[in-house]
Amino acid sequence: MTGDSAKILDRHFFYQQKIETYYKQRDTDQDALTIAVDACKRQIELAPQAIKVFKRQSSDGFMPSHIGFKQLMIIEEKNKIYNVVIELGQQAKGQGWRGDWEKRIERCKKKIR
Repeated sequence: MTGDSAKILDRHFFYQQKIETYYKQRDTDQDALTIAVDACKRQIELAPQAIKVFKRQSSDGFMPSHIGFKQLMIIEEKNKIYNVVIELGQQAKGQGWRGDWEKRIERCKKKIR
C-alpha cells in the first residue's frame, strides 16, 4: 500500500471511530451529535478516494460498509429529512459500498408519498 493509500484509509477509519464514539454519547453530551454528523460528512467526502483504495486491495471484489453514510442516513431519517436519506443512499450504492441502501431508500420514498 502506498503512503497516500495508507493516509486515506487512516482518515477513513479515524472518522469511523469518531462517528461511533460520539454518536453513542449523543444523549449525554450536548455536542456529541454535532461532532458525529460532522465526522459522517467528512468520511463521506473522503469516500470516493477510500473506495478506490479498497477496490485495489480487494482480490475478491468485497467492499466494506460505510458507517458515515449509514449513520447520517439514520440521523436524517429520524429528523424526517427523507430526500437527503434517499440521496445519501443512492450515492453510497453508486459508489459500491456494501449496505442495505435500497431498503432504506424505498422506506423513505414511501414516507414522502
